[in-house]
Amino acid sequence: MPQLDPSQFSSQLVWLALSFVALYLGLSRYILPRLSDLLLERRTRIANDVDEAEGLDKEREKSLARAESQLADARRAGEQRLQRAADAAHERAAKAFEQQADLARQKAQAAAADLTAQERAAHAALAAASGDVAQSLLRGVLAQEAEPLLTSGRLKALAEAAVQDANAEKVRHD
Repeated sequence: MPQLDPSQFSSQLVWLALSFVALYLGLSRYILPRLSDLLLERRTRIANDVDEAEGLDKEREKSLARAESQLADARRAGEQRLQRAADAAHERAAKAFEQQADLARQKAQAAAADLTAQERAAHAALAAASGDVAQSLLRGVLAQEAEPLLTSGRLKALAEAAVQDANAEKVRHD
C-alpha cells in the first residue's frame, strides 16, 4: 500500500496540510458563517415564537377569564329571570286561587241564601198548610160534632179564637 510507504510520507504530509488548509478556509469562510447565521436565525425565531406563544397564552387566559365572567353573569341573570318568572307565576297562581276562592265563597253564599229562602218558603208553606189543615179540621169537627152546641156563645168564641191563632201562626211564619 502506498500510504504506508515511508518514502512517500513527505508528499502525503504536504497534500494533507494543503487539504486541511483548504478545508479549513472553506469551512471558516463560507460554510460556518452560513451555519452560524442559520443557527442564530433559528434561535431568534424560537425565542420570538416562545414570546409570541407566551403572549397568546396570557391573552387566552384573559379571554378565558372574560368568558367565565360573562358566563357567571349570564347564569346570575338567568337565575334572576327565572326567579322573577317563578315569583310572577306564583303571584298569578295566588291571584287565580283567590279569585276562585272568592267565586266559591260567593257561590256558597248564594246557595246558602237560596237554601235559607227555600227553607223560609217551606216553613211558610208548611205553616199555611198546617193552619189550613187545622182550620179545616176544626171546622169539620165543629160542623159535625159541635153544631148543636154552637147555639151557645161560649163554644163559638173558642172556635173563633182557634181560627185567629192559626191565622196569626200563619202570618208569623210568612
